[in-house]
Amino acid sequence: MDKFTLIFAISAFVFLVLFLKVFGGGKSRGGRVITRYTAKFQILDPRFETSRPEADYNIFKDGKPHKFEIDLERLPLSEGEELKFYINGKLLSDVKVDNELEAKFEHWSDEDVDFPQIIEGDILDIIFKGAHVMQGIFEQKW
Repeated sequence: MDKFTLIFAISAFVFLVLFLKVFGGGKSRGGRVITRYTAKFQILDPRFETSRPEADYNIFKDGKPHKFEIDLERLPLSEGEELKFYINGKLLSDVKVDNELEAKFEHWSDEDVDFPQIIEGDILDIIFKGAHVMQGIFEQKW
């Protein structure tokens, strides 16, 4: 390898490292999950039997932000109708049904959205027009 190629390769490497430092976006999200809590759901209203509820709370390695995700698919509702999500009896969020007939809550702990840290046994209630339609109980998966 000649001197010019070596200098070019080192310069390119330094530029890449600096570029990633400057434009890498500060604290990264995600990575390796060290603890996951997943809600096991029970459907309480027969109108929601075809729905697919999922909820996960992920804790990542190295102190990265936690992620809380609730995803309700195939809802028997119309776009714009509202569901209420409660954790242990306290209102977490009002969520509108989107045009794909889904309701989602997805946030990271470093955002300006308050949510509790989930532990095993926490209860997620889904309420529609004052009626409990689904309930999930979080279990530690690992």
